[in-house]
Amino acid sequence: EGTLEFEIVGLKGGRRWLETRAVPLRDDVSAKQLVLGITRDVTERRRAVAALRESEARFRALTELSSDWYWEQDAELRFVGTAGSSDERGGITPEAHVGLRRWELPRTELVGQSWDEHRRVLEARLPFEDLLLRRASAQGEVRYVSVAGRPMFDAAGAFAGYHGIAKDVTARIASELA
Repeated sequence: EGTLEFEIVGLKGGRRWLETRAVPLRDDVSAKQLVLGITRDVTERRRAVAALRESEARFRALTELSSDWYWEQDAELRFVGTAGSSDERGGITPEAHVGLRRWELPRTELVGQSWDEHRRVLEARLPFEDLLLRRASAQGEVRYVSVAGRPMFDAAGAFAGYHGIAKDVTARIASELA
């Protein structure tokens, strides 16, 4: 039993991808080994997969231009992953977020609102922007981070968590305070 994908080139140069699946059979009457197979054109599926990869690459490139990193949280609002530039200047690496909720991050304060206000937004499954965090490194260096997030829902419409971006805005805050 097996599957094989292969590309064919037509007489006029057109290219198609085919998938063949085969299952061995035994003919009990003649005692011969037979193969039952089916071949189908998978060109459109391959094009869709390639287009998706290209779209994801464009999205990642755009995200890297617009933010320092992006993040994802599960339905319990715990970080399950981060990617992008490191936040080590603020004393917390992106990997150190995993398993924690935003308000559980060490040496992190919310600026301009309370954690209870932010949790109400999250419980209502609303998007948020410009959530300003103040972080202090273990050495006392202060950094400011702006965070934006959107709720995620699964195919059945159930809440699946949040994903978003974060950007170090320390230089902007310093100039506003000067």
